[in-house]
Parts: sequence; structure tokens; C-alpha cells
Amino acid sequence: MDAYLRKARELERKLAEVRPLKGSAGGEDLAAEIAFLRRLFAAKALFEAERGFAPPLVAVVTGGTNVGKSEVFNAIAGSRVAAPDPRAGMTRRPAVSAPEKDAGFVRDPRFLDGYERSELGDPAILNVPPGRGPTFHYRLVPGGRLLLVDSPDVDSNRTENLEIAKDLLAASDAVVFVTSPSKYNDEACVRFLEKALVLGREVFVVFNFLGGEADAVIADFEAAVLAPRTAVRGRVSRVPRFPPGADVFGSLAGPVGPLAKALEALDPVSVKRAQAAASLAAVKKGFGAAIAAVSAEAAKIARFSSDAGSWVAEARTGYLAALDAEKYPEMESVFAEVLDHFKVPVVDDVLKAPGRVFKWIAARIQGEGGAENKARAAASRRMERDMKRIAETADMLRLRVLESLFKAAASDPLFAEVQKSASSGPLAGPAERRAEALWADSEPGFARWIDGKRSEMIEKIEASPNLKAFIKTSKAALQVGAGVAGVLITGGVGPTDLVTAPLAAKLMQYAIETFGSAYFQGVRSEYRSLHAGRFDAIVKRLVLDPLAESMPQAPDSQALEETGRALLDLEIPA
Repeated sequence: MDAYLRKARELERKLAEVRPLKGSAGGEDLAAEIAFLRRLFAAKALFEAERGFAPPLVAVVTGGTNVGKSEVFNAIAGSRVAAPDPRAGMTRRPAVSAPEKDAGFVRDPRFLDGYERSELGDPAILNVPPGRGPTFHYRLVPGGRLLLVDSPDVDSNRTENLEIAKDLLAASDAVVFVTSPSKYNDEACVRFLEKALVLGREVFVVFNFLGGEADAVIADFEAAVLAPRTAVRGRVSRVPRFPPGADVFGSLAGPVGPLAKALEALDPVSVKRAQAAASLAAVKKGFGAAIAAVSAEAAKIARFSSDAGSWVAEARTGYLAALDAEKYPEMESVFAEVLDHFKVPVVDDVLKAPGRVFKWIAARIQGEGGAENKARAAASRRMERDMKRIAETADMLRLRVLESLFKAAASDPLFAEVQKSASSGPLAGPAERRAEALWADSEPGFARWIDGKRSEMIEKIEASPNLKAFIKTSKAALQVGAGVAGVLITGGVGPTDLVTAPLAAKLMQYAIETFGSAYFQGVRSEYRSLHAGRFDAIVKRLVLDPLAESMPQAPDSQALEETGRALLDLEIPA
């Protein structure tokens, strides 16, 4: 039993996570059914098991409006506990009649969990609407074996009455279903009776207000209502129609007497154990259907989110392709500043030469005195283009998401709710200004990266063993002009430049040792990643996050599957 209880308590926690998605088709009805199943599990598969299925037997008197439920309840209880009222749906708070020895059971918060409870004084309180939450009142009586509950109706326009009646049904072991010639085939009443039968409750039917039509009415009831479901023949009590002004309480003692004895004759332990097993079976079936429904709705959300993610990935690829088609003037500026730091002149002929190491940077630096300024201006122009490209891409993605939601909403209530939320939220307005603001927010990070690379290059040069030779020779060599440019960059030897060949070799050795092509490729990759990260951050803030906020919160599909499997594996111990 201990192992069972551990599993049941853990499962109760997991079942609390199962809920329909907001806006899903039939979501309100599904939510109500899930709430009932949770209460059923807690009351029968857990609470009763924790008590070892010990007494008392809980019998609930229920039925439609104006069928005399409270009068039948009083007759079975043997005292005037409930407050009969000729008006429909007036029992607003359940009345409980319990043996004194079972006071602990009545006061246990797990019995009708969530209900306020107090001892019953004036029965008139039972017809007063409850305040902050559902409430029941109990009266302890000496002797007896039954814990009897008077339920509100199941068919009035006071929907809270039906919810209370369902809570009582979940906690019940036996159901006394009161009906009448005018009510026995009403849809709401039949549906509630059917639920009690499906749950395997011990069902007793009381036909009230019967006259000469009794045989025909009961025969029709048994054929039309009971036969298609579960027969309860032999458990139908007949209450005659009493004349106006008759002492109904005293008159009911005779017709209801056998029913009271039949209820007291039930063995509480065996009945409770059977009820727990039947309730668990109903919970398995009901939650299986609920989990399947929630999983299907969650899958829709996951598919749409996945589609949106693929649109973003597609746009990201296009953005990076456009970025790769351009040069990186920001890095050209950094290199120009590094050269300037060491007072190395920048000569067009040299920097345009086809160098193997600095080719991708050097080819873009122009002008002996203005290379640094030109590089900065080029970087500024490219950044403006880049910012506009990201803003336009974010807006395109935003509109694509909204258009797709609009199409989905036309045929699916779930997406109608999502589309309504998205259209009135952050996805509603153009993304350009917000993209510019987010771009500006990311600029300090880029500036820090640029400064870091500048410092890194300078440190590498200063730490190079060839630094002094490079500083001394490169200034003069680079000023020689175009005649030695090819020799200096390529390491080749020309007929008029033999004297500079050792210098060219030293310069190439410096370049390869200090940086090397792999270094610059790494820098290029880092810079590309920075831009990709900025794109991702802006699109996430402007498209993906607002979409996620508009989507209903869906439980994890794997967790749902695990809950379903754990529920199927649970069995009431013998």
C-alpha cells in the first residue's frame, strides 16, 4: 500500500499539470471534465486508499429540481436536517448528517477538498448562496452507520449547483437518485444518473409523487433510462403522492424505510474498495482522452512555432549571405589604426598588392593619409545598410506570422484566440523603429569587440620577436614605392630589387609569425557571428517573443505522455 500511495501522490501532482489550451475547441467543457477527474482521483484513488477504505459509507441524495430531495434526505437521516423549499434550486449548500464517531472524517479537509465546513445550526442557512467558496454544514447524530449528504439539484439554471453536485458524486459511495413522473426522462437528470452508473456507484432510485400512473411510469423509466445503461431493478423505491398539508416527513418514513436499511446493510470497506477501482478506471479513461486532446492542441502550437522558426532561419540565411557579399570596413579601420599606432605609412601600391596574408583587408585600404577615415566612413555606410536590412527583415517576418495566424484562425478556434492576442500586442505595429532602438542597444558590445581586436593586434605585434626589425625596415621599405611592393608582399625577387630581398623575407616572416591567414579568418568568423547574434536577438525580441506571448501555454508533450503511462500503470492494491 505504501508504494501505491507514493505513486498516487506523485501522479496527483502530475495530473494537476494537465489542462486544455486557452481558446481550444471545447476547452471549457474539457476543463470542467478534467477538474472532475482530478477530484475523483483525489477522493477515491488517494484519500480513501490512505484511510484503508474504512467507514463511513458516503451516500449522496441527488436529483433534479422540485423532486423532494431534501424531504427524502430527512426521511433517510431520521431527523429534519435539510431545509425543504418549494422554490426550484434552493438548496445552495450541502447538508451532511454523520454519526458522531465519524466526526473526524467530516472535518478532514481531504473530504470535499476546498470546501468550507461548519456545524449546522439553523437549516435556513442551506438556502443561502455561499460566500467566497463552496460550503457545507454538518450535523453529528448519535448512532447510525451512514454519512448522508443532501445535494443541490443537477438541472436548474444555477450552474454552480451542478458543480457542487458533481463534487459530491466524486466523493460518494452510494447515490440516492430522487426523481418524479415529470422529471425522470429529463436530459440533464438522465445524464447525471448515467455518470453515477458509469462510475460504478451503488445507485438507488426514489420515485416521488407517484399516483395511479406509477406502474407505467416506472416501467418506462426502466426501459428508456436504465436498460440502455446499467439496470438497478429492485432498488427503485416508490413514494406515493401525499395530499396537501400532509406531514410529509412522517409519511415518508414507511416508503423510504427499506431504502435506509438497504444502505446501512452495505459493507463500507468492500464498497469503498470497489468504488476506488471503478473511479480509477474512469479516471484512466477520461484522462486518456483529455491528454490526447491536449496533446493534439499542443502539437498545433508546436507546429506553428516550428514553422515560424523555419521562416526566421530562412531569413537569417539570406541576411548572412548578403552580409558575406560585402567587405568588412570595420576591420579595415582597425588594421589602419594598428598601422598608424606604429607609424607605419600606408601606401596605395603596397596595400593594393595581392598579398597572401592581408589580402582581404589590405585590398580595401586606400589613401596614404586618409585610409583610416575612409575605412571608418565605409564602415558607417555598411552599418546603415545592415541596420535597414535587419529592420526590413523583422517587419517581413512579423507580417508573415500575422498573415499565417489569420489564415489558421479562419478554421481553428485555438488560433482565433492567438490571432486576436497577437494582433493587439507587440506584433501589431511596424518593427522598424523598435529594430533601430535594439540595434543601438547592441552597439556598445560591437565597439568593445573592435577595441579588443585593436588591442589584441597591437599586443601581438609588440610581443613578436621580429618587431624591432619590422619597425625599422618596414617604414623605409614601404616608402620606397611601387617598385618593391610586389617583393615586400609576395616575397619574390625582382631584377632591380635584389637588395630588398632579405627585407621582404623578414617582412613575410613577421606577418606569418605574428598573425597568419588563419588569424584573420578567425576574426572574420567572429565578426560574422556577432552580426548573426545581433540579427537573432532583434528578431527574437520583435517576432518570436511576441508570438510566444500570444500563444497559449502548452504542457510538455513528453511530460503528458509520462503522466498517461504512469496513470495506466497504477492499480488499486488488493
